[in-house]
Amino acid sequence: MDRVRELMARVDPQREVPRTDELWYFEERSDVGDWLRRHGWQVTVTRRPS
Repeated sequence: MDRVRELMARVDPQREVPRTDELWYFEERSDVGDWLRRHGWQVTVTRRPS
């Protein structure tokens, strides 16, 4: 990802590339569908086949 960020900086210095490495969570977390339901959303969750 660092190489992609370097390339984007050369090609378009004004473009801001988000840092995806900051999206990793190492602590326990809730299922997204359960969390959305607790917050009033009506959602259907499709599980990825194993």
